[in-house]
Amino acid sequence: MKRRTVMTVAAVAALAAALLVPTGASGAATSGGTPVNVRRVIGYSVQHRPIVAYELGNPRARTTAVLLGQMHGNEHAGVVLARSLVHGSRSIEGINLWVVPTMNPDGNVANTRQNAHHVDLNRNWRDIWRPLTGIYYSGPYPLSEPETRAMRRFLLAIKPHYIVSLHQPLHGVDTTDGGALDHAFRNRLARNLGLPLKPFRCWSVCHGSMTGWYTTHRYGIADTIEFGWHPTTGYLTGRAAHGIVAALGGYFGSLAAHNPRSALRVRLVPSEDAAHLAGWAFDRDAIGRHVQFAASMDGVEVKSGRAALPSPGLDDAYGVTGDHGFAFDVPVEPGQHTFCLTFGNLGAGTADPSRCVTTA
Repeated sequence: MKRRTVMTVAAVAALAAALLVPTGASGAATSGGTPVNVRRVIGYSVQHRPIVAYELGNPRARTTAVLLGQMHGNEHAGVVLARSLVHGSRSIEGINLWVVPTMNPDGNVANTRQNAHHVDLNRNWRDIWRPLTGIYYSGPYPLSEPETRAMRRFLLAIKPHYIVSLHQPLHGVDTTDGGALDHAFRNRLARNLGLPLKPFRCWSVCHGSMTGWYTTHRYGIADTIEFGWHPTTGYLTGRAAHGIVAALGGYFGSLAAHNPRSALRVRLVPSEDAAHLAGWAFDRDAIGRHVQFAASMDGVEVKSGRAALPSPGLDDAYGVTGDHGFAFDVPVEPGQHTFCLTFGNLGAGTADPSRCVTTA
């Protein structure tokens, strides 16, 4: 029988904390890992820990979504899921997906529901705010907390069509807020994740919640997913992660598809005892940078450089702006020769691809 790995609360907390070490710079994509278009610090916690958002997928996609892994610091399953998307081994395609592993890094480290001011961040938004006390302390006034203000600024800046907020331990997909507006979306989430549909009403009314605020203003669809206390690692990083991406209209792709794209043409110029090599190369994960190349003739390197010449045809064919062309001459003797160019991978691809042309 296949053993089932169950994550205890402590184990999930330890893993989530380890995964929260910020990596990479804005606009960087990790070679061999999930392409990250942008890594953005959207604000800081009470104890000045960064709140980081990662843009994955296609920035030009019709659907923009935000996945929030954690709001309550003692609910760590969503952090594990979110970080598995950011640091995965496949690309996300078809959607523009922003992933915020946690908006409560202080609570995550302390393993407390509230932030360092002892405020429940899901009671601190303006929608139906009330002065609550105890573990649901809503703060001295709406948006009193730096974490809530940072998340609000971020959401208003990108205006996602969908927000998926991950929580524990009520085991279900919410039918209120965004779930009440978009039945098809909530049903896809429930079906894909194998969770029941439930109304999460906080015993009567959820005061000051993020999904309530976003729904009330009709900015888009914001829904809550509640895992149980003990989801398995495999479930979080497998079925749950895949199910959320699919419900949003996305899918997982191959990292090999993120290798640099290129074209090579070789024209012999007998009157000059030369070969003219021309073409283009670009890396979709680093479209603002120039791909490096190394050129060889019959296995011997003859030139290296960058694809940085004008390449107007790429705009129409691939929607790529900027200069990504190359052209140069190589002295040749009469006879057959094989010319190869190897292009350096700048992003999440798995190899440095080559193109070769043999002339008679």
